[in-house]
Amino acid sequence: QYHHVEQNLRPWSEVARLTPRLSFWFWPPAESLCWGWYSTRLWNWMGGPTAVMPMENTLFPGGLPWLLLAVAIVLLGTRKVAPERVRIAAACLGAVAFLFALTLTWPNGTTLWWWVWKFLPGAGEMRSISRIWMVVSALAVPGSILCIDSWLSQARRGAWVMAVVLVLCVVDQAVLVPPEAEDTGPILVDVHAMADIMRTGTVAYVGISHHEQAGATHALAMWGGMEAGVPVINGLTAQPPRGYPYMTASTQQLLDWLGPYRGRLTLIYPPAADPPDALAIIFAHDHETRGAAMVEHLDLPLQRVFRTGLEAGPRLAVANLGEQCWPAQGPYRVSVLVNAIDVSLPQDLAPGDRLTLDWPPGLRGPATVKVVQDGVSPDYRTADGVLHTNVP
Repeated sequence: QYHHVEQNLRPWSEVARLTPRLSFWFWPPAESLCWGWYSTRLWNWMGGPTAVMPMENTLFPGGLPWLLLAVAIVLLGTRKVAPERVRIAAACLGAVAFLFALTLTWPNGTTLWWWVWKFLPGAGEMRSISRIWMVVSALAVPGSILCIDSWLSQARRGAWVMAVVLVLCVVDQAVLVPPEAEDTGPILVDVHAMADIMRTGTVAYVGISHHEQAGATHALAMWGGMEAGVPVINGLTAQPPRGYPYMTASTQQLLDWLGPYRGRLTLIYPPAADPPDALAIIFAHDHETRGAAMVEHLDLPLQRVFRTGLEAGPRLAVANLGEQCWPAQGPYRVSVLVNAIDVSLPQDLAPGDRLTLDWPPGLRGPATVKVVQDGVSPDYRTADGVLHTNVP
């Protein structure tokens, strides 16, 4: 059974940067056909690209939607809306006002959202609060139209006037540069393959790329998880988990971090992903290739992995995380030093590869384990690597 306990909140500084300011609601995109000129002036006044994130903070719904909203509020206040529409219109516009006030950040940094972030369960995971514009627009537009249509229906040629208003609203939303279209066929093939792999477990962890094709691996993890109906423990967009001890984890750190999870964990590393991180290197005990992806399976909680390993005998897992090959022989050979016992590599170990060694026979109790290289200064003898043993 999958189970998760909420971890620490996102830092408030990260959340506060993406809460709406009043100016964001009146800042149109630069590509707007009708309002692009105004966007550039506002951009310069706000300090340019260092001040805000245009992708997240351009909340302007359009000039006419703002005008229609103002007219609708006046019509409600003066009771010129048909009685059968008053309640639904008031509910829509009341929700708009509530969400607008709840998320707004004033010039001195004060915002009611801080209380939501601090005390509402789950709210600490929310980062881009400015995306509330989608909910606000979805409520403001029908609420405004209900009021104005009710008023115009009482006037001569009111239907024609309403039709013209709606046409102008469409023009108001036009942009000079249309969005790029992309063929989703090849992407969906990868998504279906990812979903099939995820279904082999109850929980999934997807390796991602932090360099090339980062967006593709993020989307692959998100869409694959939604299609498979399998939770992705490192986030819907496959960002490294918050608090996860990436590449530097000790055994105990990873055990503590994975403690809340139960079930079968599937580790998936697509071709574009970074090399396997500490989670796969330290804990995975079997792997396979599905298509072009490397797949590992772990049973959670992880204590079961150790019990299984002890039945087969003590082992030592070694991975090369450096950029140079580890030679198994020669004057610069790399070996594993367990206390004073030298354990040789059976073969050269290329960057990103790993292997499993037998624990020195007869050695019990605490031990110091190092990866060392011959023929170099003692100050530089430890190579870049990760080790783990299933010996308690």
